[in-house]
Amino acid sequence: MELHTMSYRLLILLASLLLGLSCNLDTATTTCDNGRVCPIGSQCAPDGSRCIRIECGDGIVSPERGEVCDDGNNIGGDGCSADCSSDESCGNNTIDPGEVCDDGGESAACNEDCTVAECGDRKINTTADEDCDEGAVSTADCDADCTLPTCGDSFFNELAPNDGTEDMGDTEACDDGGNSAGCDLDCTLVVCGDGFTNPEAGEDCDTERSNASCDADCTTPECGDGFRNPSVQEACDDAGASNDCDDDCSIVLCGDGVVNRAAGEQCEDGNLGPNDGCSGACRHEDCGDGTLGPFELCDDGNNDPGDGCSPTCFPETCGNGTIDTGELGEGDDIEVIEYEQCDDGNTDAGDGCSPECLLECGNGLSDLGEECDDGNRQDGDGCSADCRNE
Repeated sequence: MELHTMSYRLLILLASLLLGLSCNLDTATTTCDNGRVCPIGSQCAPDGSRCIRIECGDGIVSPERGEVCDDGNNIGGDGCSADCSSDESCGNNTIDPGEVCDDGGESAACNEDCTVAECGDRKINTTADEDCDEGAVSTADCDADCTLPTCGDSFFNELAPNDGTEDMGDTEACDDGGNSAGCDLDCTLVVCGDGFTNPEAGEDCDTERSNASCDADCTTPECGDGFRNPSVQEACDDAGASNDCDDDCSIVLCGDGVVNRAAGEQCEDGNLGPNDGCSGACRHEDCGDGTLGPFELCDDGNNDPGDGCSPTCFPETCGNGTIDTGELGEGDDIEVIEYEQCDDGNTDAGDGCSPECLLECGNGLSDLGEECDDGNRQDGDGCSADCRNE
């Protein structure tokens, strides 16, 4: 009797549990519009004709399951990914089929159309610091590095208008990002005389022509620079004493007080009077008396050539390969001079150094090996500094 009663009670308890479970299932079911009830884990088909499982590919978007789309299949590349997590549109921050990148919009590495950002792709990406993009070629409006053309950007664009000059028709001739040996700051080629001073090209000044502050070769005027500038009262400038020019840039003149050995002057007493030791031709008047005078480097008591002391009382050392020096003058006026302009170890003519050890180029005579000789050693006057036709 007791065993029967206990079994009955267990049946009642089991029935109660099953009833409770049935109630819970009912509360999680889905009722379709036509009254059909779909159990847990399923939902109404779009037409309400049946119950279908809740899953990607069922044609119903289930945001609670992380779906952003559901096109009724599990095939990607058709506008909805195979896992229904992406609508496969560029800009959704997900790299979908056909996309190289997707940063949710334009970034320094990715274009707005989900292609890799690269100068030359003809897509302007401002986030990647592109101002323009003409396909990695320079045009009048865009440099090949995808920046806007401007003089001084260190990118030479021969098609771009030159904003470094005032001439609207100018284009860039060069662009080194500033002055250089070949390019001016205004993106024009370096030319002495263009009115633009370029220190990197060796210009001290540039005033388009010679004046008191600038030589025509764009250097600061200085006597001895080899460039005659009348604006600073230079009568000549042969970069030192020459046959026609004193080293103070005045024309050679006996009696001017400047001894010019290159012009053949032995002495200079500031006058042309005779019998004062220096003749009106600036020659020693007592050479050959056997006494070494203040303006003599030797005196062997005669005026014979070829005996070591010339008739002008200068040592006959031309051809020894050394430019010889000596002292002239008296007391505090002693001057060390080079009485040879050159010495090439021989006394042959036509090799640039005459038998008298004077420079042949610049003496006004057409010596052997010279194409011209205009009496000076400066360029730009039709005959170059090395006596070649210009």
